[in-house]
Amino acid sequence: SWLCSLIVIYVLLMGIVSIASAVTQAVPISTGQFVVNARGYVARPFNVTMAGVKLKGTFQVAGNNKDIEVSVLDANGMAIYQRGETAFTYFNSGRLISGNIDVRLSPGSYFLLFNNAYSIFTSKTVMTDIFLTVE
Repeated sequence: SWLCSLIVIYVLLMGIVSIASAVTQAVPISTGQFVVNARGYVARPFNVTMAGVKLKGTFQVAGNNKDIEVSVLDANGMAIYQRGETAFTYFNSGRLISGNIDVRLSPGSYFLLFNNAYSIFTSKTVMTDIFLTVE
């Protein structure tokens, strides 16, 4: 009957809305606070599984006159970086006290890199709020 058809259509539409909502939710890559040791780095691995994805968010170093370099590298770039060589980056902040990330990425495996290797004595406390979003 028409009532059953209407109920089926309603259920299908609600399912589509739920799927759309799930797809548009932000996926956390780096949130909260952590320490990057002097002469060291912290790398957060993540995967992008579909087109139209952006890595977006903010980072900030606690304390005065303290900076950090933030980069996004693919798996090959990370291997090159770990050998001490210069790697291609999809994003590089330079040395900043705080900054924003907003970079579109293709499907693949990536690393969000917080680099403090240039600092001989000073560890850095970094606060982040960085997510993958679908645009």
